[in-house]
Amino acid sequence: MAAVVSRFSILHITAPGQRSNCPNLPTDFQYPSMEQLSEMVEYVCHHYGVAFFVGLGTGLGANVLVRLAFRRPKLVEGLILFNCNITSAGWVEWAYHKMNMKSLKKSTKFPESVVEYLLWHHIGSRLSPDTLSLASIYKQHFMTQV
Repeated sequence: MAAVVSRFSILHITAPGQRSNCPNLPTDFQYPSMEQLSEMVEYVCHHYGVAFFVGLGTGLGANVLVRLAFRRPKLVEGLILFNCNITSAGWVEWAYHKMNMKSLKKSTKFPESVVEYLLWHHIGSRLSPDTLSLASIYKQHFMTQV
């Protein structure tokens, strides 16, 4: 990998409050909008002198990168996106989210219903033999490290 890595840099940008073992955000913290998050990524690029990049994002990160690419197409050489969704949640997902938020407030670890929701969100509802091992890895991560 030394020959490959010597030709490019990897910057891993984490949204506020999302890194491992991060303290809770203050209760009065105003979380940035998706557009503001994309501007933050642009500022990071300018700070490190990145003229253009290929971005890799999943979920929220994918959404942020799409917004940045739309605003600054010359900065974004290409994108690799997973679970990129820019539409609002449907009623079922909204209700499921609300239910999970209530159970999270009552617990010190992820309840089983929240873990199942996260698995559904990241992997989907139809598990094939290929995704079963991935699902168990994600499940272990959500139950022990988040």
